[in-house]
Amino acid sequence: MGPLDYSNSLFNIEANYMNDNTKLKQLTLRLPQHLHRDFKVGAAKQGRTMGDVAIELIKNYLRKESDPL
Repeated sequence: MGPLDYSNSLFNIEANYMNDNTKLKQLTLRLPQHLHRDFKVGAAKQGRTMGDVAIELIKNYLRKESDPL
């Protein structure tokens, strides 16, 4: 995978949402370098983008937050 390989990038995330007319918003997040590196490596090991993993994590968080105790 070279520097111009866009298969695991924003273009891939957008493609996942194109068919359902979901509008996307950009989220900027500052992380310590070690967390960013570990997150990037972990996502890559799963063959996923960091964005796809972040969306899944946020959805899970919101689901848990909406569940009554």
